Amino acid sequence: MKRSTEFEPRILTRSATGSRWRMALAGSPLVLTLGCSKGGPGTATPADHSQCQGQGVSAVENLGLYTTSAVTNYFDQQTGTTGKLPPASGLDDGPLSLSLTLADNGQRLSPTLTIGNRVIAASGVKPVILDTGSAGVTVDCQVLFDADTCSGFSSSTLPSYESTQNVYVTDIEVTRCYGAGAQSGYLAVSNVILGSGDAAVSAPMPFVVVTQYPNDPPAGAGLVGINSSVGGGLVSPMIYFDTSAAPEPLDTGFTLTGGSSPTLTVGLSSSVVDTFTTSPLTAVANPPSTMPSHVSALLWSPYVPATIDVFNSGGSMSGEVSVLFDTGTQPQGGNVNFGQAGPDCSSDACSLTVSFAEGSSSVNVLQESAATLGTSDSRQSIIGLDFLLSNSLSTQFMLDFSTGQAGFALSGQ
Repeated sequence: MKRSTEFEPRILTRSATGSRWRMALAGSPLVLTLGCSKGGPGTATPADHSQCQGQGVSAVENLGLYTTSAVTNYFDQQTGTTGKLPPASGLDDGPLSLSLTLADNGQRLSPTLTIGNRVIAASGVKPVILDTGSAGVTVDCQVLFDADTCSGFSSSTLPSYESTQNVYVTDIEVTRCYGAGAQSGYLAVSNVILGSGDAAVSAPMPFVVVTQYPNDPPAGAGLVGINSSVGGGLVSPMIYFDTSAAPEPLDTGFTLTGGSSPTLTVGLSSSVVDTFTTSPLTAVANPPSTMPSHVSALLWSPYVPATIDVFNSGGSMSGEVSVLFDTGTQPQGGNVNFGQAGPDCSSDACSLTVSFAEGSSSVNVLQESAATLGTSDSRQSIIGLDFLLSNSLSTQFMLDFSTGQAGFALSGQ
């Protein structure tokens, strides 16, 4: 499919499928039509980051840990070691596909995550969560270490080099905000691996060891935020993974493939990008001042320009909004904000149509979903995990950090 160069809202045609949705590309926008009911399970709202301002963000940014060489040098200096962190690896043969697990009865996408010498597996009580709604890695302290070690972490006992796991924990306190609440802990540095065995990609990078969940109990053993923004001073692991040794030029970014066996593919070839219908993203306005320009050029708001139409038998409303396609929000969860009240979906379920970019061929797909309607002036909206998983055809979602594009593609027709 030809890539679009700009977002152009279109007039939407209502679907007769009710609570079903379809994507239509032939001479028309890419369209996702979802059923929506007010106050459904897994409801999400755009995160309120006001409580996070000043909570370690400046300290994280001042370190400038935005390249693997900067991370390695910092680790060596602080621990008095050499060669404990291996170089980034995994993309020498080109893009790498990693298998994901459907955890929590299909409510979460879960990768295999290794921090230093410790595998943070999804086999425990709580899974590792793959999140397109945030940037940066966090891990529950008591999963990475033991309870006694975590209870001993404080401003008086840190920094600490935990040699058993090969993790350096700083005394920099960091608070990370998500839609469900805040998480607090300490900045740490180690080698981070996604995947396992031959299907694994790795790089030294900073992350947060979470010790407190003041607003919400932890939903997972760890969270891998992979979108193209910057949050709490941290950025996506995608920025650290090395694409330079690949046999062909690769864009920084990823594709997610849904279906019964979901996968995350790291690295983007031009031939793959050209199969997606895309929409441009907005560059992050004020990247960290310590970030090299070639890294800050990879930062984009993950909110995608879109036109949303909500309607039921009692009325309808259409408007231009920004949509976050968020795998960290559970299926049948989401929030649509027009900036004003919409149709009453509490007694009569609404259909929700998202118009995304332009295309040149026709595809159709079905999905069940739900969302809530809000009135936030931000006009920022969230669509949960079912944008990827609940389709009769295999949906692929892409974020290209190098060119600043989000995209969808369908397969299995």
